[in-house]
Formats: sequence, structure tokens, C-alpha cells
Amino acid sequence: RPRLPIPYAFGAAFIKRGHKISAINVAATDLVLSSIEPFEAIYSKKELLQALRHVDLASMWGWHSVAAILRQTLQLTTHRKNVVMNSYAWHLGGTQTLRTRITGVATQLAARFAKAVVFMTKEQAEMAKTVLPNNFPVITFRCGIDTAFYRSPSSFKDVPEKFR
Repeated sequence: RPRLPIPYAFGAAFIKRGHKISAINVAATDLVLSSIEPFEAIYSKKELLQALRHVDLASMWGWHSVAAILRQTLQLTTHRKNVVMNSYAWHLGGTQTLRTRITGVATQLAARFAKAVVFMTKEQAEMAKTVLPNNFPVITFRCGIDTAFYRSPSSFKDVPEKFR
């Protein structure tokens, strides 16, 4: 379930610099592919720990990163900090639901066992820097994505009558 086009921008940047990349299929169904290009390997959800053992760095999003860090910490005999946690969740104050509170706490706990954390906003990164150790990599995400990717031409006829 990629959040297009961010994973592709990451992957392309790594490939351009001579790195090999693999992927983890977190979809509910197995992939049937004739080719796995540009990936070296595609792992299933069940193969998460195997994947983490075979890569130098794993860049994962949200709950997938929290789960990977937790499983890696609890199940691997020698813990390697190789998961970079990409997150939209770090408490920024204001009204919180139980779900956002749980997500924030889980993110803050898992971040301590990550290789680095990447946040979508400067405010989140600044808040994380106040909680995490001084030498811990906290990064603000910047990516020059062409937002026109999401646009499609529309006309007046595309707007339902009741909203015109």
C-alpha cells in the first residue's frame, strides 16, 4: 500500500546513487509479477525479519515501522538498528483521540530503537529532538515531488448539479 509517489522518489534516489533496493509487500494479497525490477527482492509481510537481516537499511512508514522495530528488538538475538522510521505522528498538542494518543506513544517508544526518524514537518522534528538523545538522527522530510502527479483535468460538468 504505497503512498505514491514518495516510495518511488526514495527508491529512485537510492538507485541513482548506486544502491540496491528491496521491498516488503504489506498488501493483503501476494504479488504476482513477471519482473521485480527495480527491486533486488520483494519480501512478504511474513518475511519481515528475514528482510531486516538481509538489508543494511530499512525505510518504513508509520505502524509498519513501529511493528518492524518491535519485532526486530524482541526476536533477533543480536539487535541491529537498521530501521529508519518515517512518520506523520508525533504529538503536536491540541485535541487528541485515543487512537492518536496511542499512535504518538508507540511512535515515541519505537523511535528510541530506530536507526533514525524522519518527520513530515519541521515542528514534529523539533519536538522529537527535545525528547530523543542529542546524537540521534532526526530528519525533516524534504522531497521535490511534482504535485501535478495527483491532478487530473476537470471541467464544470464534473461538478454535480447540486454543488454548482
